[in-house]
Amino acid sequence: MRPKGDLRRWRERIAVWLGIPVLLATGLLMLGAAVAFFDGGDDAKGWTTLSWGLMLVAMAENARRREVQIRRFVRTPPRPRLETDQAHRAVLVVPYDERLAHLSGWAAVPLAGALGVGGLVLAATGRPAGAAVCLALAWYLWMVGRPFQAADLAGGVSFSADALAFRRDGVSWSVPWSDVGMGWVHGPYVHVQLAGDRRVRPKRTLVAGRFRGRATIAGQPLLDERWLGADAETLCRLVNRAVKDQRFRQALGSAEMLAAVGGGSAGVTSG
Repeated sequence: MRPKGDLRRWRERIAVWLGIPVLLATGLLMLGAAVAFFDGGDDAKGWTTLSWGLMLVAMAENARRREVQIRRFVRTPPRPRLETDQAHRAVLVVPYDERLAHLSGWAAVPLAGALGVGGLVLAATGRPAGAAVCLALAWYLWMVGRPFQAADLAGGVSFSADALAFRRDGVSWSVPWSDVGMGWVHGPYVHVQLAGDRRVRPKRTLVAGRFRGRATIAGQPLLDERWLGADAETLCRLVNRAVKDQRFRQALGSAEMLAAVGGGSAGVTSG
């Protein structure tokens, strides 16, 4: 019998694949209507309909590309690697998939463009309030997407001899091992309990809306396994063993540790 979580994901996937042709057909119909408006001399309606049609077509294409990317991630997930920190020490990094960051970043571009076109049309037809809203949304989508910063946005979970660190979509936190209590798995998350009354405050370096998940819960670190190069159970084992064993912490940046968590190379890259 298939687990309930798998059934839910399959239902979501089916809904997406059924929704893609609906979005595409509606968008193409609106593009056809825009051509009719232009032929009839109603440029205002033509540009407005054109911008909405382009937006729906872009949404359909983004949904299709995301589904393709999910299948690619299942076949070839990102592999753990070794990087060097600012002190030139090797650090074990379990990365998030850069392909998702590329996908979500570039997905915002056509939507921002469509809103920009709509804003200019509203401004040209004497509707400044609507134009301001559309142009503000277009700017926000561009800033949230950050399509040229996919590698940095993807981030990952880092294990060093000194600390456990997290970075994703412009959100980061770092906790020394002396402050870490234990970790446990709940669904796709690893909850990391800090010792005593310790709390962590994530640092945010990009637009707030860019991060769609949770980095902490009630001040406690939270690691999401989705689109990550290791599962939650592996992460949890690494955290708990590092808390208990100092010699294990010292070996986190070794080639042996990289091989143990499924890394593809023993080489160290600059982080």
